[in-house]
Amino acid sequence: MTTKPLYLGNELWLTPPPEKGSGRAFMFALGMHLLLFLFLYVGIRWKNETPAAVEAELWSSIPLQEAPQPVPEPVQPIEKVTPLPPAPPEKIEPKVEKPDIALEQEKLRKKKEQELKEKQEKERKEKERKEKEQKEKIQLEKLKEQNRADEMKRLQATSKNPQPAGTDAQTSSPSPEWEGLVAAAIKANINYHVPADLKPGPKALFQIRLLPSGELLGAPKLIKSSGIPSYDEAVERAIRKTDPLPRPKNGIYPRALELEFDPLDKGQ
Repeated sequence: MTTKPLYLGNELWLTPPPEKGSGRAFMFALGMHLLLFLFLYVGIRWKNETPAAVEAELWSSIPLQEAPQPVPEPVQPIEKVTPLPPAPPEKIEPKVEKPDIALEQEKLRKKKEQELKEKQEKERKEKERKEKEQKEKIQLEKLKEQNRADEMKRLQATSKNPQPAGTDAQTSSPSPEWEGLVAAAIKANINYHVPADLKPGPKALFQIRLLPSGELLGAPKLIKSSGIPSYDEAVERAIRKTDPLPRPKNGIYPRALELEFDPLDKGQ
């Protein structure tokens, strides 16, 4: 680079001194531009070049890879349900009752116990009474049998040795007063409900044979029916219940007597 001197009019001005190193700077800049251009050229060419094909010889087939088996989902183990232990029994606390209620229940308990004792005692006495009656009945039957046997012997002896007519008349003809007494005693034992629409009709006639003791000798004999079988049976039961018959004033029972019973008799 050259510098020219400057003139102002006819006057000469001083020119600046020449710069040092200007040539070297120019050369450095030029080298840098060339280097940059070289790099750009090499880079563009490298990208445009086609790569050489690579050939390879296959000696064996590549083993096919099996498709992966589906992994089964893990089965959750079934949890064993352990039964809960039984709950402990609840402790029942004794119920505390009020004094009044407890006292009332105690009285009721004692009352029931007393009633039970009385019932058992009553049953015991009733059993003893029945056993006693049964024994007495057996003894009475034995006594009757003995009296009947004695009477039969007496009758047999009488038939061989007949008594005077007066004595026989006395024993075979009871007084009307005594017959009325016997009839009243038997009627008191008749258990029969008389129908309201019952009309007057026949009367029941029974023959009663007696032992010297006043006891019945055999069953009462129905000579004439009242026409009402239930009434006839009630009279027969009443005669048996009245055994032995009331004692006559003279103490001598007749061998037999006949009594008549009317269903409409209000005295029954």
